[in-house]
Amino acid sequence: MAPQARDKVFISYSHKDKKWLDRLQTTLKPLVQKRVITIWADTQIKAGTKWTDEITGALSSAKVAVLLVSQDFLASDFIVDHELPALLGAAEKDGVTILWVALSACLYEETDISKYQSVNDPAKPLDELRGPALNKALVNIARQIVAAVSPSPPAIPRIPRPATQPWPANRNKQGYLIAITVLLVLGLAIAYSRIPRSVTPLTTAAFSDDFDVFNENRWSLPPSGWTMESDGRLHLRNAPAIAYPKGLNFRDFVMSFHLKLTDAGGAAWAVRVRDSGNYYLFYLSGREGLFPGRVNAYIVKDGKFDPKDHFNSAPALVQLRAGGQYDVEINSRAGLIESKIISADDGRSINLMSFKDPDDTFPSGSIGFRTVGLETFSVDELNVIPPEEQPK
Repeated sequence: MAPQARDKVFISYSHKDKKWLDRLQTTLKPLVQKRVITIWADTQIKAGTKWTDEITGALSSAKVAVLLVSQDFLASDFIVDHELPALLGAAEKDGVTILWVALSACLYEETDISKYQSVNDPAKPLDELRGPALNKALVNIARQIVAAVSPSPPAIPRIPRPATQPWPANRNKQGYLIAITVLLVLGLAIAYSRIPRSVTPLTTAAFSDDFDVFNENRWSLPPSGWTMESDGRLHLRNAPAIAYPKGLNFRDFVMSFHLKLTDAGGAAWAVRVRDSGNYYLFYLSGREGLFPGRVNAYIVKDGKFDPKDHFNSAPALVQLRAGGQYDVEINSRAGLIESKIISADDGRSINLMSFKDPDDTFPSGSIGFRTVGLETFSVDELNVIPPEEQPK
């Protein structure tokens, strides 16, 4: 008999937290109605059926498991002795994605759950949120569940905007014209203020460095934190200042590099580097990093950087390990910066983040590497290819 297809979202929760199950299912309902995802929770078990068989069958068909973690969840003997071992075992053997939601403050760090990514900040669990903040957190959780189910998730249905009202017939049109004129003048003033006073031509040739014969003259290097070793790789450790190639100015590009982790702390890279104090920074944090199982995006301006002050954050759906080797790919086009990672262990390609700065703070620049916490890693086979050099 062929193995059962894994295509469902299994939600594990304590019955004392049923109100949170209901809130999450309400948020996910448009996706269920559109058949974007299929959800299973034990509320679907019908009276008179053998509930242990129902749960076992649902576990075997789960593609994503969502754990609603609270003190009551961790105190449930059934969850700890039956559901969790089956789910975590499926994650190890069958690639089931484990996501967990912090409902309340609890000792999750003392359990194996800490090895997996949370879809919200455990320092701000759901029971501490109210009103719009809670609704926004639930919608964000729903989007991350969809992203885990499908590498290229369909858009969550949105409520259409009301039709534009016709121009009022009896209003003072002169007042509207004055207002429009003022807005146009302000818009032109803002646009002019953003025009760079000195324009650096975009780089149209590909850049590559395999670090076998390292040319320091090609790079702007900080005084410490980087080394070149006999393995022909650029190593970074305790490198809070960025190392980046000189004279590059890419806007749209495809960047790739080979990443090797010395520990499970993670790695960090930068794009559109204007100088040592201005760039977009992406921090992939492993279980030994500052934000276990997260990928954070930062806008570093004028050298000001606080790891807690991220512009965007998402769960990292990849298990990083000490000694692990990965290929990282970044695609920048039309203001959107997308990144993915491919593990050498199984060849799986996992999307990390789609990032867009609405202000387009750094329209173009170089690329680079640095550390954020205590992570230690090395890079090799670095390539940056602009559109002019990409295959048609």
